[in-house]
Amino acid sequence: MDSPPGERLITIPDVPSGGTIHVATKALGRVNGGASCTTPNCILIVQGRTPTSGIVIEPNQVLMDTTSGVIEGKTGLKPGWEEQIGLINRLIRPSTILVANIEDYGRKGMPMVQAVRVDPAGGQATIVIRNIATDPTEQVDQRYTVSWAIFN
Repeated sequence: MDSPPGERLITIPDVPSGGTIHVATKALGRVNGGASCTTPNCILIVQGRTPTSGIVIEPNQVLMDTTSGVIEGKTGLKPGWEEQIGLINRLIRPSTILVANIEDYGRKGMPMVQAVRVDPAGGQATIVIRNIATDPTEQVDQRYTVSWAIFN
């Protein structure tokens, strides 16, 4: 069947019942502890570039100006304890929907995404991870990974 002449809007997949597509850019970030810093020197992987001046990256924060990504958390999260990961992302708006889930649990412990909060001013979000293991020996012993995506 030939396409009709003239300009038209194509939604992918182009089927009579409709469809949608979400185009994403992706990055990898790694959370590290330690003192505050004003450059990504204390973060091993931050998109491979230095942020513009004025952006302060604290411990447990990752700068990723992409629409999706993977963040590697720290080790040592005890059963019942939580950690908060700050995602600095200039694509996040106050109306943004941010979805996050554990991609890789590691070997021990059971890290789970407990909450996700987009800052009311935009530009950043917080992802809360809790080790829901009940056995006191189930401390997270290797980096877990969180996959996330934003929808504007």
